[in-house]
Amino acid sequence: MRKFLQSISILFILALGFYVRFVNYSVWPREGATFDEYAWPWLGMSLIQQGVPSSWSPHSQYENYEAIIYRKAPFRIVKPYLEHPPLFGLISGGYALLSGAKNMFDSAYINPKSLRKLSLFFGTTSILLIYLFVQKIYNRKMAVISSLLYATVPTTAVGSRLLQNENFMIPVWLFVLWMLAIYLESKKRIHLWLVSTVSALMIWAKIPWFVIGASVCAILIYNKRWKDCLPVGLLMVFSLFLFFLYGYFWDLELFANLWKLQLARYDIGLNSVLTLFTMPFLTDRLLVDGWIYFGWISISLLASSFKKHIFVLIPFTSYFLLYVWAIPGQQAQGWYRFPLYPFLIIAVAIVIFELFKKPALLAVIFQFIVGASAFRNGYEPIFGITFSFFRFLIIAWSIPAMLFLFFGKRFATFYRYSLFFWIFVFLILNVSSSRLYNEQ
Repeated sequence: MRKFLQSISILFILALGFYVRFVNYSVWPREGATFDEYAWPWLGMSLIQQGVPSSWSPHSQYENYEAIIYRKAPFRIVKPYLEHPPLFGLISGGYALLSGAKNMFDSAYINPKSLRKLSLFFGTTSILLIYLFVQKIYNRKMAVISSLLYATVPTTAVGSRLLQNENFMIPVWLFVLWMLAIYLESKKRIHLWLVSTVSALMIWAKIPWFVIGASVCAILIYNKRWKDCLPVGLLMVFSLFLFFLYGYFWDLELFANLWKLQLARYDIGLNSVLTLFTMPFLTDRLLVDGWIYFGWISISLLASSFKKHIFVLIPFTSYFLLYVWAIPGQQAQGWYRFPLYPFLIIAVAIVIFELFKKPALLAVIFQFIVGASAFRNGYEPIFGITFSFFRFLIIAWSIPAMLFLFFGKRFATFYRYSLFFWIFVFLILNVSSSRLYNEQ
């Protein structure tokens, strides 16, 4: 009976997560929020059909290009396209061809409505993998909370509609970490080789995805399994070497110039890093989401128990350092932040779980940060919010925790029921926020 209920719960969460991603998936984010949604499938389709990598790029390093207009937008189609490795292009381009596209510019299939169906698959798979991963490293209750949050939080729900490399990387990273957790328990080499192979292959999706293998090695080293890093590291180096051969084969000078561009085009500085908090970009538009803000608080709280949470903290820190080192100047391209969100959401789930076990004033902070944005995004556009109603919410969020803190265990049950009620309300408002999201 327990297994049956577990299956029902995860199926419900998956269905809910798919639903909030599917509603308006082809409309919002709007077409053109990132033209990478065309660049990736064009790269794969050109390789499959023509045998030469070709795609869209604005960079002047390319001398061989053709200016076109596609779906009322201008593009520079360059050849050979060497900015990124081709794996994700082959996956998205192969999907487009299997869907019925005849060529790169078949507007009936190379459009958000068709292409983003693949993103819906990636997003829903990520929910399942969060459940499996968290269940392995913590427990089933934590897995349910984590996957339910990741399924419904507006930033993750709306953001995962985009056909972006980051949305492909997230489920793969979660799978690798899940397999790594299984390996550390079972010691079966097949799991280690699977982790090593997938980590190395992901470099062929995007060079920064070496962070997957780096996080794996960091976890292995922390567990004093130094030798196990050897297959991971060797396969990653070999994969990177093959990509350099790929660039050498097509055009070494162009390849080198593009690397120089990639390494120098970002603005590095504290102000750029602070935009993670001051400018919450979803794509190139802002979305203030209290779940993400509270995620930063939660991940900071987890850091005090590093050993207990290494499977969350090490991957999160790995990508955060990569972001700080290489990406921060791209504030208006919110998808670069997407790989941080699974770990922020898991951290929130852990803190919520602890708040039920041990009431604390943090519950008031949680309800205010999450509730303010949830009512703003999911309630106000429909019903409006008066000053008196907002003040009532502040009081309602504060009183249960205050009563417990001042009068003790007599109000513990009231506190827990109140917290459960508001989390339920916030989840409903998450769904409403994702349905109502627009960029007008």
